[in-house]
Amino acid sequence: METILVGMGFLYLFPVLVLAAELLWRGVLLLGLRDAGLNAHLTVAITTLLYALNHLFVAPVPMFERWLMVGMAVPIGIIGGYLVLRTRNVWAAVWLHGLSLVAMVADIFIIPALARS
Repeated sequence: METILVGMGFLYLFPVLVLAAELLWRGVLLLGLRDAGLNAHLTVAITTLLYALNHLFVAPVPMFERWLMVGMAVPIGIIGGYLVLRTRNVWAAVWLHGLSLVAMVADIFIIPALARS
Protein backbone atom coordinates (compact mmCIF):
# COMPACT_ATOMS: atom_id res chain seq x y z
CA MET A 1 0.00 0.00 0.00
CA GLU A 2 2.93 2.32 0.49
CA THR A 3 3.42 2.24 -3.29
CA ILE A 4 -0.13 3.44 -3.88
CA LEU A 5 -0.49 5.82 -0.95
CA VAL A 6 2.94 7.43 -1.00
CA GLY A 7 4.69 6.51 -4.25
CA MET A 8 1.72 7.29 -6.49
CA GLY A 9 0.55 10.19 -4.33
CA PHE A 10 -2.90 8.76 -3.52
CA LEU A 11 -2.67 9.39 0.23
CA TYR A 12 -4.71 12.59 -0.05
CA LEU A 13 -7.15 11.06 -2.53
CA PHE A 14 -7.73 7.94 -0.47
CA PRO A 15 -10.64 9.32 1.59
CA VAL A 16 -12.48 10.11 -1.66
CA LEU A 17 -11.67 6.65 -3.04
CA VAL A 18 -12.92 5.03 0.19
CA LEU A 19 -16.17 6.96 -0.01
CA ALA A 20 -16.64 6.12 -3.70
CA ALA A 21 -15.88 2.43 -3.14
CA GLU A 22 -18.30 2.11 -0.25
CA LEU A 23 -21.04 3.99 -2.08
CA LEU A 24 -20.59 1.62 -5.03
CA TRP A 25 -20.12 -1.75 -3.31
CA ARG A 26 -22.26 -1.35 -0.20
CA GLY A 27 -24.53 1.53 -1.17
CA VAL A 28 -25.53 0.73 -4.73
CA LEU A 29 -24.75 -2.96 -5.27
CA LEU A 30 -25.44 -4.49 -1.85
CA LEU A 31 -28.60 -2.52 -1.16
CA GLY A 32 -29.71 -2.95 -4.76
CA LEU A 33 -29.36 -6.74 -4.60
CA ARG A 34 -31.10 -6.82 -1.24
CA ASP A 35 -33.93 -4.62 -2.52
CA ALA A 36 -34.24 -6.95 -5.53
CA GLY A 37 -35.12 -9.73 -3.09
CA LEU A 38 -31.83 -11.59 -2.69
CA ASN A 39 -31.03 -13.14 0.65
CA ALA A 40 -29.04 -10.82 2.94
CA HIS A 41 -26.20 -13.33 3.37
CA LEU A 42 -25.97 -13.87 -0.38
CA THR A 43 -25.81 -10.13 -1.04
CA VAL A 44 -22.94 -9.80 1.45
CA ALA A 45 -21.15 -12.79 -0.12
CA ILE A 46 -21.55 -11.50 -3.70
CA THR A 47 -20.48 -7.95 -2.94
CA THR A 48 -17.54 -9.12 -0.80
CA LEU A 49 -16.34 -11.43 -3.57
CA LEU A 50 -16.55 -8.68 -6.19
CA TYR A 51 -14.94 -6.17 -3.82
CA ALA A 52 -12.04 -8.56 -3.15
CA LEU A 53 -11.62 -9.34 -6.87
CA ASN A 54 -11.53 -5.61 -7.57
CA HIS A 55 -8.62 -5.27 -5.14
CA LEU A 56 -6.89 -8.25 -6.75
CA PHE A 57 -7.17 -7.19 -10.38
CA VAL A 58 -7.22 -3.39 -10.32
CA ALA A 59 -4.48 -2.35 -7.89
CA PRO A 60 -1.28 -1.20 -9.67
CA VAL A 61 1.05 -3.05 -7.29
CA PRO A 62 2.91 -6.38 -7.32
CA MET A 63 0.81 -9.54 -7.00
CA PHE A 64 1.94 -10.30 -3.43
CA GLU A 65 0.72 -6.90 -2.29
CA ARG A 66 -2.55 -7.41 -4.16
CA TRP A 67 -3.17 -10.62 -2.19
CA LEU A 68 -2.50 -8.70 1.03
CA MET A 69 -5.15 -6.22 -0.09
CA VAL A 70 -7.56 -9.09 -0.73
CA GLY A 71 -6.84 -10.32 2.79
CA MET A 72 -7.97 -6.94 4.10
CA ALA A 73 -10.85 -6.56 1.65
CA VAL A 74 -12.61 -9.78 2.66
CA PRO A 75 -13.22 -8.91 6.34
CA ILE A 76 -13.99 -5.28 5.45
CA GLY A 77 -16.48 -6.50 2.85
CA ILE A 78 -18.19 -8.92 5.21
CA ILE A 79 -18.30 -6.65 8.25
CA GLY A 80 -19.12 -3.59 6.16
CA GLY A 81 -21.90 -5.46 4.37
CA TYR A 82 -23.58 -6.58 7.55
CA LEU A 83 -23.16 -3.13 9.10
CA VAL A 84 -24.95 -1.57 6.13
CA LEU A 85 -27.72 -4.15 6.26
CA ARG A 86 -28.11 -3.70 10.00
CA THR A 87 -28.01 0.10 10.04
CA ARG A 88 -29.46 0.69 6.55
CA ASN A 89 -26.76 3.31 6.25
CA VAL A 90 -23.57 3.16 4.19
CA TRP A 91 -21.67 5.45 6.57
CA ALA A 92 -20.87 2.58 8.93
CA ALA A 93 -18.98 0.85 6.13
CA VAL A 94 -17.28 4.12 5.14
CA TRP A 95 -15.99 4.52 8.71
CA LEU A 96 -14.81 0.89 8.80
CA HIS A 97 -12.99 1.30 5.50
CA GLY A 98 -11.55 4.60 6.73
CA LEU A 99 -10.28 2.88 9.85
CA SER A 100 -8.32 0.51 7.61
CA LEU A 101 -6.75 3.59 6.00
CA VAL A 102 -5.71 4.87 9.42
CA ALA A 103 -4.14 1.47 10.17
CA MET A 104 -2.24 1.51 6.86
CA VAL A 105 -0.95 5.03 7.44
CA ALA A 106 0.18 4.01 10.93
CA ASP A 107 1.94 0.99 9.44
CA ILE A 108 3.70 3.11 6.83
CA PHE A 109 4.66 6.18 8.86
CA ILE A 110 4.12 5.90 12.62
CA ILE A 111 5.24 2.37 13.52
CA PRO A 112 8.60 2.55 11.66
CA ALA A 113 9.30 5.95 13.27
CA LEU A 114 8.60 4.48 16.71
CA ALA A 115 10.86 1.52 15.99
CA ARG A 116 13.74 3.87 15.10
CA SER A 117 13.36 5.76 18.38
